[in-house]
Amino acid sequence: MKSLGWCSLLATFTVFTSAQFVPPYTENCRRGMYPPAGPTFEGNVPWYKINLDSAPRQRWDQVINDKKVELTNLIKVIKELALDFFPSGKLIDLVDKDLVRIIFRFYFYVSK
Repeated sequence: MKSLGWCSLLATFTVFTSAQFVPPYTENCRRGMYPPAGPTFEGNVPWYKINLDSAPRQRWDQVINDKKVELTNLIKVIKELALDFFPSGKLIDLVDKDLVRIIFRFYFYVSK
């Protein structure tokens, strides 16, 4: 019986240590690729000028308007991931509804 335990422990150890040798990237390292090119290149990164003198609610309007689709998709993926771990949906309810109240209560408690 002890040998079965040791064999399963050894097999588990082998699986976890061999998993680290799988390459995480599918694209080979390249040289002389500036400016960037290749199959994963999606274009130049846009630059934004954020006017810190404008009202805080208006500073990021241009960025948010340009990235609205990406942000919506990101929120959707995060919610799907949360539902995979907590299928009841209580985590999403906590973040969407209760988290703001918790943060404000904590803030006002600490600032006293």
